[in-house]
This record gives sequence, C-alpha cells and structure tokens, in this order.
Amino acid sequence: MSTQNVIDYYEKNWPQFIKLWQVDKTHCIHYGFYEKGVHSHIQSVRNMNDFIDRLLRLNLKQGEQKFVLDAGCGIGGTVVHLVKKYPSINFIGITIVPNQVKIAKQFAMENHVSSHTEFLLKNYLDTSFPSNYFDAVFSIEAICYTSKGREFVHEMQRILKPDGKLVVIDAFRTNVRLTQLLNTFYIWFCKGNSIPGHMAIEEFKTLLKTGGFTEIEDKNLSNNVRRSVIRANLMSIPYFLSTVTKKIIRGRKYDASNDPAFPTAVSIFSSIIGLKKGLTYNAIIAIKK
Repeated sequence: MSTQNVIDYYEKNWPQFIKLWQVDKTHCIHYGFYEKGVHSHIQSVRNMNDFIDRLLRLNLKQGEQKFVLDAGCGIGGTVVHLVKKYPSINFIGITIVPNQVKIAKQFAMENHVSSHTEFLLKNYLDTSFPSNYFDAVFSIEAICYTSKGREFVHEMQRILKPDGKLVVIDAFRTNVRLTQLLNTFYIWFCKGNSIPGHMAIEEFKTLLKTGGFTEIEDKNLSNNVRRSVIRANLMSIPYFLSTVTKKIIRGRKYDASNDPAFPTAVSIFSSIIGLKKGLTYNAIIAIKK
C-alpha cells in the first residue's frame, strides 16, 4: 500500500468513522480498552488513552522538560487527553493525512492545550526530527500501515533519547498458518483497510532487539479489545450483506474496492482470523539502549 492509499482511505471513510466509531466524541480512531468498570464504547476508547499513560509512566521532575511523540496521531485525541494530565510536557503528534492535522489542531485549540501540543504532517519512517530528541514515543494502531518495520524501528531508535521508551499498540500476525480460505479473508480485510499486511509479532520484537532496544515487554491485550472487535463485526453485517448482494447482481462488473461499503464490510473477517489465532492485539514496550 502507498502513502496515498492510506490518505485516501482515511479521507474517504471519515463520515463512516463519525457514524460508527463516534470519533467526533472520542477524537480517537482506535479500539477501546475494556476492563473492570468500563462499560461503553466511549469509556473504553478513553480508557485506552489512560492505559497508554500507565505504560509510558511520564514522571516529570521539577524543572525538567520532556518531549513525547505520538507516531501516527490520527485526529489528536490521545495527545490532547495526555497533555491535560501532564500540562508541563510537550506533546507532538504526526500523521500523513493532511485533514487529520487540521482537525487535531482545532481540537487542541478548543481544549486550550495548543501551547503544549504540536501536530505535524510527517511520516514516522522519516520524521526529520533531531536525533536523541524524545523522552518517549507511542504509536497506536499505526504501524500496521507500513511493511517497513526495520525502517520504523531505526527511526524510533534514532529520535529517542538514551533510556527513552517506545510503546507500540497494534494487531500483529502470529505464527499460525491460515488456510487458503482464511488467507483470502485476510487479504480482503487488509485491502479494505488499506493495510499492506500486519507485521509478525516475533519478527517485530526481533527487530527491536537487533535495532538498539532492550527490556522488551509484550502484553497481550486481545481480551481487552474483544468487545471493540465484536462491536465492529456487528456493525459490519449490513455492509457485508450489501457488498455480497451487489457482487451477485453485477458479477464481474462489481469492483468492491470502489464501493464505500467495502472497508466496513470486511471488518467481519477480523474475528474469524482472530478466533483461529492468526492475529493478536498486543502492546510492545521497549527501552532505547
């Protein structure tokens, strides 16, 4: 998938994100983190932001200045959530989607946190930030949009300060081999979401180990996001039936990739692959040497 594919995916599907994922209320485009006391979708999405906070452990000493990067910030919801808790820390969010930068800046302004936030149009594979600049970097459901895991690890290692922390939360492939049918479902799922294919989790951890990181932790969050996945599957059913019906009626003339319903329709395949343990949803935490 090209950068333009990802940009087009987010810009074309923005109305769907608002309708189905309530991003106008959460300002986040990611799964929710369910645990005891969390019941609604909006609560769970905000709780995922709090979970990231627990992983980052942003302790600020008096007189200290810290810089934290959200690599693939979407519309800025997580950054704004965190800067309200840590108004003395400088948060920067980067995304390759121009409209997301605009929305994020507006959201920060409305929440009166513009002085400690910055949103930039940048690619996390080549950020142009100075080396040894950030105290921490987090990335949530963003690295699935690249097949260049080695380049991502290299850039994160470059821009983090020594002992800086990297937190990556995303879906990953496991070592389970999919049947031909399940692999076809997986290809459709990736195509519908403009994903080139998820990184293998063991491969990603190996890249971190050989790429200058240590103290690598792996937390399986699949159970915590299950309700978000099920919610997405249930919402996808009418869209899935719509695309199947169009395929039956139009035959070869029907191009699913040009159908606005297709990205939502393919969500139904994520649970099928997940049930077969082909995908896992994990938080990977690492420290720069």
